[in-house]
Amino acid sequence: MLCGHKECVGIGEAFQLVDPRNKQIEVLDIERCSCGSVIPECVVWGGVVKSLKDNTYHDPADRYRLIFDKFSEVYGSGKLIVDSSKVLQSLELIHSIPEIDLRVIHLVRDVRGWTVSIQENYRRNPEYDMRRLIQSRGLKGIVRFIRRSRFYTAHSWYHMQKSFDRFLSTNQISNYLLSYEDLCMDPESAIRGICDYLGLEYEKNMVTLADPQSHNIFGNRMRLQAGKQQRISYDMRWFYIQDWVLPLLIFPHIMSYNRKLLYSRRKSRNETIKTRHRSSGRSAGL
Repeated sequence: MLCGHKECVGIGEAFQLVDPRNKQIEVLDIERCSCGSVIPECVVWGGVVKSLKDNTYHDPADRYRLIFDKFSEVYGSGKLIVDSSKVLQSLELIHSIPEIDLRVIHLVRDVRGWTVSIQENYRRNPEYDMRRLIQSRGLKGIVRFIRRSRFYTAHSWYHMQKSFDRFLSTNQISNYLLSYEDLCMDPESAIRGICDYLGLEYEKNMVTLADPQSHNIFGNRMRLQAGKQQRISYDMRWFYIQDWVLPLLIFPHIMSYNRKLLYSRRKSRNETIKTRHRSSGRSAGL
């Protein structure tokens, strides 16, 4: 959605190429960029991947610099580069590069919907049940099975959000908290809020998901499904799939933090926006 703006260009989950532990770079010959080209033929990623495969760049921060420099070379230094990586290590790395003007969109999904989505993703994997995991991985399969439980999933959400929150606060990093629910249920208001935060003029293209210029690598499988990119819909599976109920009953602190992060802060932020707009003589946009 951000990359529907003429001033933005997306690079997808770039950390997967930056992380030296990730072996995805070795199997990119048949992978496609969101531009439609296979990675080696992509106007941007082709050169980047070749440089990374030549082992010229060992330091992860230097790998990020290479990616940012290449996109700036192709699109101009005035473009906002949108990295949709979802791991804290990515944020830590980019924050360590002093020449980067970093702005963070902290997109958080309600723990109930997130837990169901992750569990459903596990069920699509043929190794979901314990028997198959033990057959393929031995005793390590038991650990993997535990890590795929709904209890572990709910706790993963809690610790992940706590870690992001702590890092942003400790390092005083500029950030904008947005809930997945707000984004899906009222996308125009959500995107207008982000534009206001980034200093961009809102463009209708953003809500229609038109994105003719990005080169998203990795990430959600729907980036390559044209039909999925034509509309925004809310994933309501948690209304009737009850994977979240028992974990949140047993660990009420997770639900308490979910409420505080997504709903209490949103109310406080919206009141601040309304006050600012009243004082400037403008009507509130959110």
